[in-house]
Amino acid sequence: MQPTEEQIKHALAALIIKRTALKRHGAEIETLALGNSHGEYAFDSDKIDASFNLCSPSQDIKYSALLLDKVLPLCPNLRNIVLFYSVFSPGWSLDRSPSQKYWGVALDEVFELGVSFEDEEQQSLSGLVKGLTLDLKQDFGKCGYPPALQSFFPAEYGVERRVGEHLKYNLSEEQIPYLHHIFALARHAGKNLYVVTPPARSDYRKEAGGSFGFLFRSLQDAVKRVAPFFKVTMVNMYGFPLFSDELFGDYDHLHPDGLGPSLVAKILKTTFTQNK
Repeated sequence: MQPTEEQIKHALAALIIKRTALKRHGAEIETLALGNSHGEYAFDSDKIDASFNLCSPSQDIKYSALLLDKVLPLCPNLRNIVLFYSVFSPGWSLDRSPSQKYWGVALDEVFELGVSFEDEEQQSLSGLVKGLTLDLKQDFGKCGYPPALQSFFPAEYGVERRVGEHLKYNLSEEQIPYLHHIFALARHAGKNLYVVTPPARSDYRKEAGGSFGFLFRSLQDAVKRVAPFFKVTMVNMYGFPLFSDELFGDYDHLHPDGLGPSLVAKILKTTFTQNK
């Protein structure tokens, strides 16, 4: 489905807010969050000192790796990298999503990632967005939170459909090489890396079935492979009992206006302290 000009401009504007703030405050940042909308909605950078939320809608592991490589030089005092890793993350490819691939084009344009698009639609969109950023407001926000764009899946979408879509991508390991690239970037830069498996509502978890070990098996395997030479700290919030159903805006997104992000921040700060 071809995105509308309004959708593209909204995506560009949301990312420009983050880019501008990141460039202005990069030297202050000690903790950087990357990942998809689960992280964008859950990581409240106002509640974690010297932190920044660089998550964005549908951001896959490939784009998280590209962003990290790009922004590391902007954050000389960075200590912690937080990567949000969802049930669908092993196989979810932004560039192949019919409805979301324009976010890849927007990320490439705003952060100058140097992506060579193979998809004809993305190639076309890439040409269309050139120069659009110059006309968009760029100067507000400091920490990348709250999300500039908020939307939730309605009840009629159905938990079976939502979970089914995610499990389809869970079976693939297409994104795992990019996960290892993030491990390598963090290791070579001497940063602490935390991989967060985000919370999900009880109906989502019931429909997904499977144990944590099964749903996140490829992540755990990847962490074990690098364990002899680099420590990756996994932070399991999936199914954590304090994330009650009323804290969610839909099946798998915490509501930014609720207490969920505060709980995420508390868990992360405790983990940071334990790792010192």
